[in-house]
Amino acid sequence: MKYLFKLLRIISGLVIAIAIRIVLPIRNYKFGRLPSHEIGHYASNVEIHLCEKDAKIHGDSKKTADIWYRNPDHAVANNQLDTMWSRVIKISNSPITRYADAISRRLPGGSRFSISHHDRDAYGLYGKFQPHIKFSNSETKQGEDFLNSVRHTPSQKFVCLAVRDSSYKRDQFENRDIRHDDYRNNDISNFYNVAEQLALDGFLVFRMGAKVERPFGVDASGVFDYASNGMRTDFLDVYLSANCEIFISTVLGIDSIPEIFRVPRVLTN
Repeated sequence: MKYLFKLLRIISGLVIAIAIRIVLPIRNYKFGRLPSHEIGHYASNVEIHLCEKDAKIHGDSKKTADIWYRNPDHAVANNQLDTMWSRVIKISNSPITRYADAISRRLPGGSRFSISHHDRDAYGLYGKFQPHIKFSNSETKQGEDFLNSVRHTPSQKFVCLAVRDSSYKRDQFENRDIRHDDYRNNDISNFYNVAEQLALDGFLVFRMGAKVERPFGVDASGVFDYASNGMRTDFLDVYLSANCEIFISTVLGIDSIPEIFRVPRVLTN
C-alpha cells in the first residue's frame, strides 16, 4: 500500500511541476526546502531571502509565489521560530510538495522554479529592511513576564552568551561523524570572567544552548545557566536572543536569531 501512495504522490508531483510551467506567464511558483532542522539556517536563510525579494535582487517579486516545505528527514530545530515563519511565508504540510519540487528540478528549466537561498547578507540588506518576523502581543507579554521574574529592576538589561561545544550536533546527528567541526568548539570556562564582569556592571547574563556538555559553573547574582538549569524553552531561545542588549557568541546556529532581529553581536572563538 505504501508503494501505491508513493506512486500517487509522484504522479501528483509531476502534474504540479507541469502545471506551474503552464501558468508561468501569469504567476511564477517556486518551491523551497526549508533548512528547518538547523536553527541558524532556518533563521538567516529565510530572512535573507525575504530581504532580497524586497530589494528585487532577483527580479520582480510581485509575480512570484514561494511555496516552502520543511526538511522531511529531521525534526524542526525550534518550534517557536517555525511558528513565527509560518505567519509570514507559505509553508506547505503536504508531502506532495516535496515530490513536486524534486520532479520540477529534473525537468527543463528546473532552477527557475526553485528557491535558491543562503545564509550570507551579501548585499547588506539587514541595514535597509526591518525584520520580517515579530512577536505577537501575547508572546511579548510571555517573554516580559519571564524577564520580570528574574530582573532586579524592571528596566534591567541583559546579555546572551552562547559557547559552542559538540553536545547539540552529536545529539541531532548521532549517526554522522561530526568531528570535523570540533575546531569550532570552545571552553565555557573561558567566559567566566566576562559573565561575572557583566553582572557587576548591572546586566543579567543568560548562558544559551539547547544542549550543552557541562554546566556554566559561575556563582554570581544575575548570571543564569539557562542552558542547563531548567529555564530553557524554544520560545525563550528566540525571545531572549531577539531582545538582548548584545549577543556574545563563538559562532553557532543560535546567534543567527539576534542577527535577523538586528541585535548587535560579538563573535569570537
